[in-house]
Amino acid sequence: MKRFISILLALSICFSCTAIGFAETTDSCDCGITPVIYIPGFGEPIYMDPESENRTSVFPPEGNVIIDLIPEFIKAVVALLITHNHKNFGDAAIEVLNAMFSSASCNFDGTPIYENTGIKPKELPTDSERHMITNYDLRGSSDEPSGEYTFYYDSRLDPFFNAELLKEFVEHIKALTGHEKLTFACHSQGSSVLDTYLYLYGSKNIDKLIFLSPAYQGLSIMGGLLSHELSLKEKSGEFGLFLKQILGNGTPAKMLNPIIALLIKTGTIDSLLNIAETALFDQLDRVTENSIAPTLGTMPGIWSFVPSEYYETAKEKVFGNDSRYEPLIEKLDNYHYNVKLRLTEILSEAEDNGCSIIITVGYGIGSAPITKYPAMQSDGLIETKYTSIGATCADYSKDLGENYNQANTLCGHNHVSGDNVIDASTCAFPEYTWFFKYQDHNSYSGDIHEFINWAVLFDGQPTVNSNAEYPQFMQYNTETKEISAVLN
Repeated sequence: MKRFISILLALSICFSCTAIGFAETTDSCDCGITPVIYIPGFGEPIYMDPESENRTSVFPPEGNVIIDLIPEFIKAVVALLITHNHKNFGDAAIEVLNAMFSSASCNFDGTPIYENTGIKPKELPTDSERHMITNYDLRGSSDEPSGEYTFYYDSRLDPFFNAELLKEFVEHIKALTGHEKLTFACHSQGSSVLDTYLYLYGSKNIDKLIFLSPAYQGLSIMGGLLSHELSLKEKSGEFGLFLKQILGNGTPAKMLNPIIALLIKTGTIDSLLNIAETALFDQLDRVTENSIAPTLGTMPGIWSFVPSEYYETAKEKVFGNDSRYEPLIEKLDNYHYNVKLRLTEILSEAEDNGCSIIITVGYGIGSAPITKYPAMQSDGLIETKYTSIGATCADYSKDLGENYNQANTLCGHNHVSGDNVIDASTCAFPEYTWFFKYQDHNSYSGDIHEFINWAVLFDGQPTVNSNAEYPQFMQYNTETKEISAVLN
């Protein structure tokens, strides 16, 4: 009898625990609309005394800080071109960089030097009904009320620190809305915070993961700068194309494009680029030691932008053998090797847990031609091969070649763009990755806004074949904000 009672008691305890676990994962709100948490990208201003009404911006710095330095910097550039005075140019670069970043820099362990610096405090959301608004304006492109809850964070800091703050925010939103299951959307650097959150806390009870121009694999311009793997020589043609896309099609472009073409033809731009590269490499070690290392180099969040192929060299160039940086390097390695390099694994686990994955990336805009590589397909900031987690991309202004064949045919779908520029079959998630030609890094208005709302509200996992209006490859009209299919 005692044995029977013991077994019955044990079964009762097990049942009770199961019931408690079930209660903890069941929504108390039956509205049927999953709350959305949005994590924006880099750029939330850093203030001195952020809680004070007299707060001052330290990044970006107050306007006059940089403006006052412009005349001296121009003098240094002119002296460089005329007399090849590299040292004056280096001095000017150090002064400008320190003015821009020193007040926001961090200690050798990645915590802010000035403890009274940070983002402006944000009150926690109190609108429990906001999640029932089915308009999601993740990039601020509409005047209509939007349904997401935005998580703000200090972009300088360790993604692990920000992910812990995100966890607190998540618990608040769950309690506020009565929902256990949430959707997460992020833009640019926000992806590093979200990926770290997934690594730390898992992906159960997540409905969708939406990545907009994600920076989770870094960008070449940051990797090239910190690793000293830059290249300017003999790139006049690439710089010409880069300047042309910046100028656009307006009146200034019509006036300046012929001048740029003449400067390229006469070799003037190549000569200027050769002088600039010589000065750059002559002064880069000194600029790094006196400016980049103690400012940008101390910010863990900045290192989330360094692609894996640059990472180890960048650490060597920035930190050398200085043992003071060891606490910081430990944090950087933790993110780089446990999150960035395991990204596909982390997202695949989320997929296995029933999370829908939506990735949107831009292409058709050339990256800044200052790294050792040719100008690449990008959204104007981040290269498409990084935002898409591995798409095969033609160099900017070129295509994959007349005889190109799709690299991965196992899925049975065509993943080569109509303009023969992108092969999405090599992406980590080719069925869940959409490409927008001519969309720059921050453009999410018009039809792209509508696409995002469709993806958020889609029942289940949308794919590039779910809706004929939203094929895998779309072209974005920057004037009308309309999208259309990319055709041959």
